[in-house]
Amino acid sequence: MVSVIEFIRDYIEIRFNKIHILKSVDPYFTSVWENLKTFEFRVHDRDFNKDDLLIQYKYPENDRYIIASVPYILTNLDSNYILCQHGGELKDFCIMSLTIEMRVWQPLDILDENKLNDIFT
Repeated sequence: MVSVIEFIRDYIEIRFNKIHILKSVDPYFTSVWENLKTFEFRVHDRDFNKDDLLIQYKYPENDRYIIASVPYILTNLDSNYILCQHGGELKDFCIMSLTIEMRVWQPLDILDENKLNDIFT
């Protein structure tokens, strides 16, 4: 089994700012895996930015993962954040376009994004 660190170091040729590790459930994960869904709509709670690298793993199975770059992110409309009533509190959301860099059919071996960011920064 090849480590996610080796995949990023050896095969990802783009420059990226930060790595985010995200859980993704079906049918959303499979839609991204099959390149039918080319965006992510997420709570904007992790300081997502253009040129970040997303590692999405299939939850709860963790039998495969996707490494994708973020070439574009939408964080506001008409100068206001996208707000949604969610569990009694307002949350900021973002929409990120995705470019699949790699699909890996094996479990993700590192679930700590801070560890990955320390290695690559």
